[in-house]
Amino acid sequence: MARAESRWIDLLLQVRFDPERASECNLAQMAYQAYGDSTGHKNFRGEPMPEWHALPPAIQTAWCAASCRLAEELGSALSLAVDGALRSLDQPSRT
Repeated sequence: MARAESRWIDLLLQVRFDPERASECNLAQMAYQAYGDSTGHKNFRGEPMPEWHALPPAIQTAWCAASCRLAEELGSALSLAVDGALRSLDQPSRT
């Protein structure tokens, strides 16, 4: 597994099981950094992206809202996957 994928899985587990350790701002900053990494740190106009702390509060809030929604959706999907796996372990073997 790639290092970036592992980091996201670790973060998702923190969101699902320990909300104190993965605040919405940390998630938003990670998402903003990942966006910058994928665009050469250029915004949608091709201009250099400002550092996180230099973003206007409204933009930081928007990144927080987007990352929280994603974390909620992924947390739900992870929960369903775990529940499905546990149910399959409870099923008697058909051999």
